[in-house]
Amino acid sequence: MQRRERMAFDDEMEQMLTAGTQPDAGWKIIQQNTFTRWVNQQLKSADVSITDLETDFEDGLKLIRLVEVLSGRSLGKYSKKVAFRSQKLENNALVLNFLENEEHIKIVNIDSSAIVDRNLKLILGLVWTLVLHYSIAQQIWELPEDSEKVVERSPKEKLMLWIRGKLPDDINLKNFTSDWNSGILLGALVDSCAPDLHIGWRSWDPADALQSTRIAMDVAEKHLSVVPLITAEELINPAVDEKSIMTYLAQFPQARYKPPIGFIENEGTGHAVVGQRCEFKLNTISESILVDVLVNDPDGKFVDVVVAKEAPQLYSIQYFPRMEGRYAMTLKLREATGEDSLELFVETMVVAAEYRFTYNEVAQVGKPVMFSLENAGDGVTEV
Repeated sequence: MQRRERMAFDDEMEQMLTAGTQPDAGWKIIQQNTFTRWVNQQLKSADVSITDLETDFEDGLKLIRLVEVLSGRSLGKYSKKVAFRSQKLENNALVLNFLENEEHIKIVNIDSSAIVDRNLKLILGLVWTLVLHYSIAQQIWELPEDSEKVVERSPKEKLMLWIRGKLPDDINLKNFTSDWNSGILLGALVDSCAPDLHIGWRSWDPADALQSTRIAMDVAEKHLSVVPLITAEELINPAVDEKSIMTYLAQFPQARYKPPIGFIENEGTGHAVVGQRCEFKLNTISESILVDVLVNDPDGKFVDVVVAKEAPQLYSIQYFPRMEGRYAMTLKLREATGEDSLELFVETMVVAAEYRFTYNEVAQVGKPVMFSLENAGDGVTEV
């Protein structure tokens, strides 16, 4: 890091670690869960895992392995069979010294005894130091700013700038806490990274935050390989802190989009009316994709569906609603080889008994008026 970037990093680290060592609050459980998942994600390649941040670093062995994985370097000799407190202190001191002297990471408010004595607040602070350095600060950033200004920004500012650059102009990102509670911002971010999935985030209701967040996180995991380091329930919790959210969001700048094996071309045509055909199109990436379609009426009962193959990679899907209300549609696609699968949720269709419209143009007495009816279906339509 250059000197200005190092100063910005150190200042941000000190401020955020100080905030993270305040008396217990609702954020602490969420943060502990998120950091535990992050640690396990890093340790996956080493075939090692932890279950409790408070105790699992006590002997220093798993912390040593974690730092070796993150840094890509060996920490040298250490006590592998730990029986005494002195050995625990030595192992943890080895890690902290390596981070400060070799990786040039400023360690704040923690020494080896804090880890051995299971000081959870300080251990969380140490893990955040690792997250901030290895998952955020060391990333290669493509930011909508002049390159000479980028190095002067803190890791938090860089992540904020990158996300703002991905979001539509009418979406205002102000923080890494409450802005993410509704699921809408996450939906917008996922949509910008995977635009041809059309997840429909603009129609999401903040009152349905949990469902919206689950959909966005599921798409991010399947198509961007963004690991759910935080749960949807935790992300929409008003108590969630910015470290937990940043830990999750820090995966997006390096995410690589994996296109779906199929996508909806149009979700319904015009207005759905009882007794009239409702149709939409499904495109697949190959002829070998197998398609299953489920449609449930407002009572939850299955509706008969007609699936017709119009072209090698194009399907027409039709159903005839027999009652008013909300119809839920799900498409399940899978490769014939069984290598890949996808589940698409078509936006809920509201079916009406009849459809009325208002003619907004100026009409003159005695002169014909031309208009067209979409989704009229087969047979006679009453007007």
